[in-house]
Amino acid sequence: MQTESTGPNATQLLEVTIEILGIRKDLTEILGLYGVQSVSELKEKIDLQQLKEHPAYEDFLSAKQLEMDLRETIENARGILAAMEPS
Repeated sequence: MQTESTGPNATQLLEVTIEILGIRKDLTEILGLYGVQSVSELKEKIDLQQLKEHPAYEDFLSAKQLEMDLRETIENARGILAAMEPS
């Protein structure tokens, strides 16, 4: 017997999980270039002139966007999980 599902499913959850891992990888690569653990630490080093503004500031902007994308994608994953919970 087959049941039709109109809501989120495991495939969608897997896809969003892969997206999260990709974003996290890209973010980690940028932060690793500067030996920092966070976007705010990267900005602090730029502000303190411990790093040359170019290209560090451009990388900071990219990292900041990745951080926002990561938060949004994690929220999307949470929504999928919540929709998959049995009623």
